[in-house]
Amino acid sequence: MQESFRKSRILYTGRIAATKPRRKYFPKKPLFAVLAVIFFVAAAGGVVYALRLPRLRIHEIKVAGAKSLSEDGIRSLATRELEGNIFYLIPKDNYLFVSSRNIERALKEKFLRIAEAKVRKTLAPALDITIAERDIWGIGCVKTEIEEVKGGTIPEKKAGAAAKKTGPCFYIDRTGFAFEDVSSFEGGLLPIIYKDGGGVIGENIVGEQDVLFFEEVNRLLSSSLRLALLSLELSLENSEDARLALKEGWALLVPRNKPPSTWTSVLKTLLAGEIKDKKSKLDYVDLRFGNKVFYKFR
Repeated sequence: MQESFRKSRILYTGRIAATKPRRKYFPKKPLFAVLAVIFFVAAAGGVVYALRLPRLRIHEIKVAGAKSLSEDGIRSLATRELEGNIFYLIPKDNYLFVSSRNIERALKEKFLRIAEAKVRKTLAPALDITIAERDIWGIGCVKTEIEEVKGGTIPEKKAGAAAKKTGPCFYIDRTGFAFEDVSSFEGGLLPIIYKDGGGVIGENIVGEQDVLFFEEVNRLLSSSLRLALLSLELSLENSEDARLALKEGWALLVPRNKPPSTWTSVLKTLLAGEIKDKKSKLDYVDLRFGNKVFYKFR
C-alpha cells in the first residue's frame, strides 16, 4: 500500500515545459527602416516636383532707370543669372531661391556705369530691376613716365605736355570712380584731372577731395576773375602743390594746403596791377609762396 502511493505521486518542480519559438517573417526594425526610406524619397520627390512647377518660376523681368544703358542688355544678364539648376534639381529661377543680391552684384560688375542697382521680387512672380546710372563729371587721366626719344632729347615744355597725354584716361563721376575708357577728347568740354600713379577702370583713380578742390577753384576763378579752369594736375612727388591749366592758355601753380580764396585774392591783385593787359602773354603764375608771387611770360 505504501509502495503504490509512492509510484503515483507527482512532484511539481515549478518549471514550464519549453515551447517551440515562433518564426518572425517581418522583423520590426528593418521594416521600419524600409518604410522610412520610401517615405523620405516620396517626400523629396514631391518637394522637387513642386519647386519645378511653372507657377513658382520667374517668368518676367522688368527694368527701370536705364538711360544710356540698354534695358535688353540688363534683362539679358539677369536672365543668364537665372539659368541652370541648384544641385541639378531645383531651377535657379524658382521664386523662393532667386538671390536679389547676386543679381545686383552681377549687374554692377558687368555695367560699371551703374551706381546703384535694386532687384525686387514681386508676387507675379517676376523681377523688378531699378538702376541708377553714374553721371559723367569729367575725365581722369593717369600720368605715366615719359618715354625716352631715340636720337635726341625731348624739350622740357614738350615733355611736360606729352606726360599729360600719355597713359589711360577714363570718364569719372563726382567720386572719382572710373567707369568708361576715353580714347580721345578735346580739352574744354569736360573737367580734366591728371594724376600720377596707377589706375584702372573700375576703381577710384582720383579722390573725391580732388573733385571738390577742382569745383571750388573753378567757382572762385570764374566769379572773381572771369577765368575758366581747364584741368588740374596732381603729383605724388609733391602732393602739397597743384598745377592748374586755364582755358585762357596759361597756368597757375598753387598750394593744396591753403584755402583757394587766399591765393585767388593775391592773383586778382597781380592781374589788376603788374600784369594788366598782358594776361594773354603769360606762361604761368606761381602762387605757392603767399604774397611773394613769381610769373613768367611766353
